Amino acid sequence: MKLTTRKALHLISFLLISNALLAQKSLLSQLKGEWIKEEIALEDGSTLFNPEIVESQYILSFINDDSLVVTYNGRSNYHRFDLSDSTIKYRGTTFKIVRLEKPILEVIETNSEDGYKPLKFKLLYKPTYDLSIIPNQYQAKNGEVVFERIPGLIEPKFIDPRFTAMDFIYNEFRFPEYKKGGFVLRFVVTDDGKVTGARMIASSHPKYDQRMIQALEKTKKKWLPAQYNGQNINCEVEYNFDLGWSESGSENSEANKRYESEQSKDYGDYYFDLKNYKSAIYYYSKSIESNPYNIDSYYKRAACYVFRKDIQSACGDYQQLGILNQVKAQELFDKYCDTFEPKKSE
Repeated sequence: MKLTTRKALHLISFLLISNALLAQKSLLSQLKGEWIKEEIALEDGSTLFNPEIVESQYILSFINDDSLVVTYNGRSNYHRFDLSDSTIKYRGTTFKIVRLEKPILEVIETNSEDGYKPLKFKLLYKPTYDLSIIPNQYQAKNGEVVFERIPGLIEPKFIDPRFTAMDFIYNEFRFPEYKKGGFVLRFVVTDDGKVTGARMIASSHPKYDQRMIQALEKTKKKWLPAQYNGQNINCEVEYNFDLGWSESGSENSEANKRYESEQSKDYGDYYFDLKNYKSAIYYYSKSIESNPYNIDSYYKRAACYVFRKDIQSACGDYQQLGILNQVKAQELFDKYCDTFEPKKSE
């Protein structure tokens, strides 16, 4: 009897392990391929207003059962990854898979740094996304079809842990820092990752053209071919190196406002920690004035109002956060602000 029970337990254990392995194999099979970021939000679904994160490029390319290429804002590199209990781990990053139904992959950060709220990523399976793209193409002299690059969608991957392809070429180009100029470089990365057909399309200093071509030559063996509809393709790449003053005044102004907003928020945090809520409210208000999408400043100012027993003002901030699609704030508003009456503009 004991022997029979032991055999049964061994059989159950074997079946459980086998089922777990089969489930993991199935998950790996579904993950294989390229996934491109469509949306980034906070874990609870609240809208994120940090343009550096929201507008970033993020691609996960699962090569095989334990390696992937991660592309972030043009920088691509190989990583080993581990998949266990629907959790992806690679180089200090941990994602929990909450949805995997091609063409959609949704993951949530489970190891965000202290002080940072976990992010939720929605990624699309690129071969499916490609059905909505019609890239320009032409037939080269050798008869092969070449597709024109679409940044972030149809382009080869430059494998380097530190540099984007443009940064690498510029670093090797070594154009004199005291000079201003412009260069347009065009080349093709073939469907097997080779660089060919390099030529200068425009140049302000022709005597430096060959140096630019030589800088490109140093990128050889660092490319993965572009893909379209799940197939490797030949891709024409054109880089415009504008080495003069190009940043517009409006871009500077927006960047300055975001900086001023964060600086005011830091002052607000300082007074908040001292429990000087009146001064904290002043600086959080300045922060919001500089950047009306600074979510943390709204939350902190609302907390100051609560500590000062000014619930109506706190509810005003919760209401504004709700308008900005902040789930937690909407829940707080619904719970505590039944009697809230918006201030009438004079």
